[in-house]
Amino acid sequence: MVYSGPFVVSDWQHEQELTLSKNEDYWDAKSVKLPSVTGFMITEENTEVQMYETGEMDILAVGPNFLDQYKDSPEYQALPQATTWYLQFNNEDKYFSNFKIRKAFAQATDAQTYVNEIRQGLGEVATQFTPPTMSGTSESANFAKDVEKAIEDGMAAMPGYDPVAAAGLLDEGLAEVGATKEDLMADCTIVGGDSDAWTTILQFLQAQWEQNLGVRLEIEQMTFAERLERYNQGTFQITYAGWGGDYNDPLTFMDMWVTGGGNNDSYWSSSEYDALIDTAINGQGDERIEAMVQAEGILAEELPIYPLYWPVRSFVQRDYVHDVARMPVGADLEFKWATVDEQ
Repeated sequence: MVYSGPFVVSDWQHEQELTLSKNEDYWDAKSVKLPSVTGFMITEENTEVQMYETGEMDILAVGPNFLDQYKDSPEYQALPQATTWYLQFNNEDKYFSNFKIRKAFAQATDAQTYVNEIRQGLGEVATQFTPPTMSGTSESANFAKDVEKAIEDGMAAMPGYDPVAAAGLLDEGLAEVGATKEDLMADCTIVGGDSDAWTTILQFLQAQWEQNLGVRLEIEQMTFAERLERYNQGTFQITYAGWGGDYNDPLTFMDMWVTGGGNNDSYWSSSEYDALIDTAINGQGDERIEAMVQAEGILAEELPIYPLYWPVRSFVQRDYVHDVARMPVGADLEFKWATVDEQ
């Protein structure tokens, strides 16, 4: 996008920090009070917490490991977030092109334990790809309720945790692709981020599959840019990925999986799904919402991805910082109106 915003990038030390400076040519520059904003790119949670405690940072995203330390602080807040985290399978891979293998890994993952223990209750188990904050039909005004009703009427739902069924499906799927568990472990890894929080998440998934499927996938941790490159090249088998909505409509999620889509890193294709998303793009009113509800049913039937988790935005912010805007969709933070009291 080309536009003129309240700030410009004045300095960017890759993988370290980013500095924004006030844009004097912005049409509403008089409303912008901060001369600059600096964000730090930190992979170690202890380091960022220490920087917050020593006053080097004014805002800190609080992860599960430090929730007990901050949850009772008057500076702590938890806000809704239109984001879904999910297992993303490479549907062109020898193994994960097989539906039974994809379903095995899905059903071998205990999402409720993940939310309770790894995320310390920060968020909820995802039951579909589109999070519950998205708008729905004129009758419900909530897309998640529309999906729930369709499931009650017989539409496919995402499978739940079932380790016994998962083990059987993996054996069947491996037989279909002519491979063994040893082959799968030799050829497949799980790809994720490089922070402390990511290590905990990936180790949980690794342990789940080792316990329930009898396969231990090695973990590959890397920067976000490196992960995107692996996605773009299709050189991965399974990863834990997240998507946040850009605007308040289910389409910001559902159009990801159209054939050849720029964000379709699962490399999955369904002509039926594509037709429904075409209706969602070109249709009007409830017709387009109902098309996307049906598309959720196809995702549940074919499992190119497997939704696990709907997070909340958990953070602490110093009481001398005011009017930082946070919206469920779109940009995570808006500093246009932010002010900082003189210290």
